[in-house]
Amino acid sequence: MTKKIFFKYLMILFGVTAVVCIIYVGLAFDRFETDLHNSSYRESINEPDTLTIIYNPDCPRCRSVLPRLFLAHAFDSGNEHILEAHKLTSDQKTNLGENLLPTFVYKGEVLETTNYSKINKFWNKSHHSWLHSINRK
Repeated sequence: MTKKIFFKYLMILFGVTAVVCIIYVGLAFDRFETDLHNSSYRESINEPDTLTIIYNPDCPRCRSVLPRLFLAHAFDSGNEHILEAHKLTSDQKTNLGENLLPTFVYKGEVLETTNYSKINKFWNKSHHSWLHSINRK
């Protein structure tokens, strides 16, 4: 194989990889935006078996965790509610257990951390709880 042909195939491979990466990031962003726009406080309270994420777009702690979380779980099944803290009243925040952002709430359990390992375990518990119940039997 000549150097020109090898270089041509290498560039095609690079281009395809770049397109796949862009699509993947787009899907993760779309999941976040869809969840954000389809979530409400009422749904979060009425569906405690669904993970609720409370964040603020301007929060550096939130920005350090959420993009990585949604990239890692872009293709997971299940739903989550995403609420913007500045759109909630203080009573709503208290009912959800939010004190420090980002806040993750599932089945009455509250997690307020930027520790990705803990958040990832919490996410997996909330999105795969049916799997845990099968394994316990």
